[in-house]
Amino acid sequence: MLTVPVMLGVTMLLGFVVAIVPVFPIEPYVIGMAATTHGWAIPIGLAAGLGQAAGKTVVLVGARGAVKAAWIQRFASRWSRPPTSSGRFIRRVSAGLDRPVWAAPIVFVAAGAGIPPLAIVVFYAAKTRMSWLLFFLVALAGRSIYFTAIALVPSLFLG
Repeated sequence: MLTVPVMLGVTMLLGFVVAIVPVFPIEPYVIGMAATTHGWAIPIGLAAGLGQAAGKTVVLVGARGAVKAAWIQRFASRWSRPPTSSGRFIRRVSAGLDRPVWAAPIVFVAAGAGIPPLAIVVFYAAKTRMSWLLFFLVALAGRSIYFTAIALVPSLFLG
């Protein structure tokens, strides 16, 4: 049987991997871990949030390097017009990310509530002047709150 600190490390590692390669949602894992480790919901939420924030920061830094590539610039210029149904919302979010005053709140809401999804916001944030450290700290706060809330769900039913 694994000890709780090992389980927290696995949770953090899994959050990191899933943030980079989103092959499956981590939420069911967080709920399962919280249900099996009674009283450890907050550390599990923080571990998942830390892993996710670190993974999304790696994506941000990688995307910043890719955005500078000439072939990416050509591709983006061809496909820069989003569909009309969601285009207005996407343009508002990207315009907000261009303003330093709005960039951190948009990342926080995306990390905490998922609207717009953090997986999309990270690529828009890569085009801004937002530092990777600020992005990491804001994403850490939002993802930790999100995963802690999810980890607390089993305690509502298991008492």
